[in-house]
Amino acid sequence: MAVLHELDRTDAVVRGRHHSEWVATLDRLRARGRDDTGLALLLECMAAAEREAWATQGVPPQEYAHRAAVIHRRRRDYAAEVEVLERWIAACPEPRDPYSRLAVRLVKARRLRDAASQARRRA
Repeated sequence: MAVLHELDRTDAVVRGRHHSEWVATLDRLRARGRDDTGLALLLECMAAAEREAWATQGVPPQEYAHRAAVIHRRRRDYAAEVEVLERWIAACPEPRDPYSRLAVRLVKARRLRDAASQARRRA
């Protein structure tokens, strides 16, 4: 069991630190408007949290996916927002909560993506 526990900790590491230790840095990046740097780190943390959740049969924290989705929506990159949200939902074990904050956001993101796609086709 010690080997699995060690593997879990290794899987949860981003740039030498546990993914949760990056939250303060992510907060500072967001406050400074450094979305590009923040998004790259968010996606790394999201992947580490997903690996950790898979190894422990838990649910990955939704905060990384939510922050990434907010950045994508602000950029009007609805397809990327949908991708991030679908990825988080897929990482959650069954049964999934269809009314979770991210599941509800996904419904709106899909509508925005589809509307933007139709507008591009008409243009």
